[in-house]
Amino acid sequence: MWEKREEEWQREKAARDHLMNEVLAVRQRQIQEKMELNRRAQEESIRYREQLIKELEEAKELTRREKEQEKELKTAWRQELEAQVPCAPETFPDAEGARAMSGLTETTLFSLCPADRTALARAGGAAAPEGGGRGGEISPAALPGAGAAGGQVHGGAGLSPQGR
Repeated sequence: MWEKREEEWQREKAARDHLMNEVLAVRQRQIQEKMELNRRAQEESIRYREQLIKELEEAKELTRREKEQEKELKTAWRQELEAQVPCAPETFPDAEGARAMSGLTETTLFSLCPADRTALARAGGAAAPEGGGRGGEISPAALPGAGAAGGQVHGGAGLSPQGR
C-alpha cells in the first residue's frame, strides 16, 4: 500500500512540476512579449521625437528665411523711399516749394538727405531763422532755389507744415 501511495505522490509531484514549468514558460513568454512591445514603443517614441526635432529645425529655418526676406524687403522699401526723397538743390526750384518746407524744425532737418542738409547749411538756414519764426525753424529763403517761380515739390506732393 505504501508503494502505491508513493507512486501516486510521484505522479502528483511530476504533474505539479510539469504544471509549474508550463506556468513559468507562459509567464516567460508574456514578459518577452511585453519587453518587445516596450522596445517597439521606445523606437516609435524615438522616431516621433526625431520627427518633431526635424520639424522644429525646419520651422526655425523657415522663420529665419522669412525674417531675412522681410529685412531685405524693408531695405528695398527704404531704398525706394530714399530714392524718392529730394536730395539735390534743384529739387526745390520754386518759392512755393520753399514755402512748403518753411515749417521744418532742426529736428526735421536731420531727416532730410545729406545733400539737402548741406545746401541748407550753406544758405545759412539752420543757423539763422528769419521772419521772427520760432527758434530752430528754417526760413523759406534758406532753402535751395527759393527764388524761382512756379511748380511744386516732387510732382505736386509738396510737404506742408501741417503734414509734419
